[in-house]
Amino acid sequence: MVKKSGGDAYSNFLLRMALQKYLFIAVIISGNLFAQELSLEEAIQISMNENKEIQSSKYAKESSVYELKSSYGKLFPQLSLEGKYTQIDDPINLDIGSIRTAMIAADSKVFQTATSASTATTGAFRQALENAVPPFQMRVQDDHYYNLSATLLQPLFTGGKLSANIAAKKQEVIISERQDENTKDKVISDVVISYFRVQLMKELVVIRGDVVQGLRGHRDRAEKMLKVGILSQANKMRTDVALAEAVREEYKSQKDLELSYILLSNALGSDVKNFKLTTPLFVSEEKETLDSYLASSESENHVLQILTHKQEQLEEKGRAVASAFYPAFAAFAKYELYQNDLTLFEPDYALGVVMKFNLFNGASDYNDLQSVRAQKRTLAYYRENIVELVKTEIQKNYHDLKTAKEQLKSLESSRLLAEENLRLNKLSFAQGVATSLEVIDAELALSKVKIEQSKAMFDYDTSLQTLLRLSGNAKKIVESVSVSVKEKKL
Repeated sequence: MVKKSGGDAYSNFLLRMALQKYLFIAVIISGNLFAQELSLEEAIQISMNENKEIQSSKYAKESSVYELKSSYGKLFPQLSLEGKYTQIDDPINLDIGSIRTAMIAADSKVFQTATSASTATTGAFRQALENAVPPFQMRVQDDHYYNLSATLLQPLFTGGKLSANIAAKKQEVIISERQDENTKDKVISDVVISYFRVQLMKELVVIRGDVVQGLRGHRDRAEKMLKVGILSQANKMRTDVALAEAVREEYKSQKDLELSYILLSNALGSDVKNFKLTTPLFVSEEKETLDSYLASSESENHVLQILTHKQEQLEEKGRAVASAFYPAFAAFAKYELYQNDLTLFEPDYALGVVMKFNLFNGASDYNDLQSVRAQKRTLAYYRENIVELVKTEIQKNYHDLKTAKEQLKSLESSRLLAEENLRLNKLSFAQGVATSLEVIDAELALSKVKIEQSKAMFDYDTSLQTLLRLSGNAKKIVESVSVSVKEKKL
């Protein structure tokens, strides 16, 4: 009864696993029947239109273009309009009454001397002058008033600051363009690796499914041999254990495949669960040498080019900072549009030239210049380090590329031997010569070789894509696929 119960539980386990497998296969098949085909080239094109990282990079590049246009605007005259309302404590008056008093006194004295008039007559004459001469007082400014003026300012000489800023912004545009290309290459590489990971997982599901199918057939034969007394219970149990392990590995591969689809969708920026991937894992005749990849990286690697342009940008930034040690000249013109509240001392318009030269600001300009020089040295060493890292990464991936290709050649003969070994062990087992364990080992050995072949192709493709990205040619993977297809047809 215990054995029967255990057998029932084991059978139920295998049944559940089989149902999940067939359900998974049914979903894949039904999806493929109605799914739109998606080649690697089409997947890359989708990512160029949908990936959020690329969209962000595009707007960053657009921002740098507007900043360049803004720097050009500093060369043109600056016209501004300024209006203000002012309230002061008291009105401002001009009072020169002392001059009036002196004038009246002087005229009275002259009158008295000239006419020998009496004091009374002179007093009357003085009073008459007091009445006739108005007070010497004038309202210069009310206690509140308005101003409205237009000012035009044209830079004449800034010590090279404006031209240096423009040159720095030009470098920023180039840097943003290179960063955009680097982002695209990074996304392309992510798409390629994710795409081929899906293809790898699909092959592993098929391989492990074949193993399950082969072991299930072997178990059925073992059961028949057990019933007629040809096979021992121990050999039968080994078959059951191997089948259960194979079912678990197949289930794990199915889950890995589901995850790989999610990763590919994230790389594309679009859901691909309803697409049928049509570009298989491939190996092509590699025409590029290690030296050609290294030479291409020196001139085309986007990160190195970005650092080069950043060095040039720092040169221009240094020029802009050094301009603070020169005087700045500008022409100006000012016109008062609202003149009702102007005082006698304020002109309607003014023209002139202004000069500004900083004498002392706590050595701020000097320290800014030293900071730029330190940044230049830092960037130079950083770039040298990146150059070495890129070279090392290229050498590593080129080695991995060649290793994967050589491994595929050796695995092909191993596969033929494993297939023949499995065939012979199945025949020997049927004749009662070989053990169940030998058949299982032969089945697993063949699957291992197939899996290693698929993984070697995946390693080749990912190494090739990494080499292309490091040499600034990530899009060339599509050409490599085309070459591989042509080679297969030949």
